[in-house]
Amino acid sequence: MSIVKKLRKIEEAFFSIKARYNFLSLINKCFAIKFLKKTCKTNDNEQRLKNILTQIVHPV
Repeated sequence: MSIVKKLRKIEEAFFSIKARYNFLSLINKCFAIKFLKKTCKTNDNEQRLKNILTQIVHPV
């Protein structure tokens, strides 16, 4: 097998792992958002909810 073919196989494996990770983290974010929306119903918690959601969607 040539080096180019080996590199392509490695690249394909890397991207499939990365895609799987992105999908799982997206599911986790959805569950976190649903949970937070249920727990933060009052107005004073709304700002805290928004802050937490921004941290989930855009981690520092």
